[in-house]
Amino acid sequence: MKAYLLLLIPLLFGCAAKKTASSHTPQSDSIAVTHEELFDTSRNRVIPVAYFADHNKVESHKQKVVIFSHGYGQNRGGDYLQYSYLTNSLAEQGYYVVSIQHELPTDELLAMEGNILETRMPNWRRGMENIHFVLGELQKNNITLDFNQVTLIGHSNGGDMSVL
Repeated sequence: MKAYLLLLIPLLFGCAAKKTASSHTPQSDSIAVTHEELFDTSRNRVIPVAYFADHNKVESHKQKVVIFSHGYGQNRGGDYLQYSYLTNSLAEQGYYVVSIQHELPTDELLAMEGNILETRMPNWRRGMENIHFVLGELQKNNITLDFNQVTLIGHSNGGDMSVL
């Protein structure tokens, strides 16, 4: 049993160190970040988005698209920009990354009580509709993007939206 503990302790500390090391924001002059506010007329809703792309990469094929959905930010706004360490890294690898701000200051706060599957469903549906709308807008104007293999990445509440 002592041998197992001795093996386990370095693994635990190694994982913790690895996690800390990966939490920095990579610095890259080649990543272009563009901000835009899309407007969904059917829902009368503004959807802030940020696009991350490495314009120094010359691709002979269409870029794959990654849609990133942030975790719950209590409707403060700006959460779609808080994961630049991830969005920049993906852009450096040649992906076209779109990060969506799902919550607006005027939205109801996320339910913290009751049957979570029921009480949070309106928030998750709104996020799902945001993702669909943004993808539709991208498809209208971006012939250099590959929409056959879209990757959805979500953290926490953004993961729930992405799964839905």
